[in-house]
Amino acid sequence: MDLKKNNIKSGLLVDLDGTLLKEHDVISETVSTDLRRLNKILPISIVSGRGPNDVLKFSKLLDFKGPQYCENGSRIIDGLTGGLISEKLIPYDSASYIYDVIKKSKAGCILVANGETQKDPLEISSKISSLLAYSKIEDELTVVEKTLEDHQGVISIKSSDENGYFFLNYHRKDSGKHTAVDHFCNFYRILPEYIFAIGDGMNDLLMLRKCGHSIAMGNASNLVKNEATFVTDTIENDGVSKSINDYILPNFL
Repeated sequence: MDLKKNNIKSGLLVDLDGTLLKEHDVISETVSTDLRRLNKILPISIVSGRGPNDVLKFSKLLDFKGPQYCENGSRIIDGLTGGLISEKLIPYDSASYIYDVIKKSKAGCILVANGETQKDPLEISSKISSLLAYSKIEDELTVVEKTLEDHQGVISIKSSDENGYFFLNYHRKDSGKHTAVDHFCNFYRILPEYIFAIGDGMNDLLMLRKCGHSIAMGNASNLVKNEATFVTDTIENDGVSKSINDYILPNFL
């Protein structure tokens, strides 16, 4: 369907790691240019497992305005100012227990508290919105996952990055990248069937399933690719740019 010809509003949700960001957090000039061009005709928001500081850094770099989604939807910030729009915090007792389980394992620990990302902190903080176990050995996360599988009030989402790390991300059950779709649609008054979403990881699946135009990166797993409306090239070959030129613009213009 020609969305613009039929006067239908649309927008784009895009993941960071493995989608926009290459190794060492680099966004290629081609991808940056094409996103800026697309952003002139439809709103774009980042939806990432990263904390507010990282998301703000890249939203400002790409001149994205409006809501940007951090920590798999646990925090929403203004893309221009970094101002907090909303947050969903893990209760302190629950966060403390998850932290102790991760610290007793062989995995490393990342927590996001008060909007700040802390790697391998020596103690727990307050106002925690997400905790992550991380390792380059995926099996090291299995112990954490099994110990916490019956823990109430939180869910875990698996992901990985382009640097070879595996992550187990814990946040409140009412968070998740799919909640970013709900907020984005309400904010811009767009129906989800007209939203484009690009991702590569298992933590992107709920977001991709909720959008009418789901795009999987060429470096995504077969499970993600099989559920997508369109499969683009890999991150190394500027898959986001190819999805814009080969799929988004032809559907929109």
